[in-house]
Amino acid sequence: MVFRVEVSEAEKFVHSGFDNLKAALSQFIGELPEFKSAKDSKKCEELLSRELMKEIEEVEKRMEKEVEDVKSPQRTHKNEKR
Repeated sequence: MVFRVEVSEAEKFVHSGFDNLKAALSQFIGELPEFKSAKDSKKCEELLSRELMKEIEEVEKRMEKEVEDVKSPQRTHKNEKR
């Protein structure tokens, strides 16, 4: 039973994480045509690139945690409140 709960939580997180990445990427693409100059474009590209990388790193970190929870559900489930 605990294993199913952990797998379900991990699955929900994976979907949520990728939804967040899709939204961030969509925002990035949506803002590209608004640039008035190459300088503005480069600044915004760098900013959005950093934001995307941060989001990817957060998703990766959380996915690793969820995988560990699936590998050892009783230990993490007892010690952690969600």
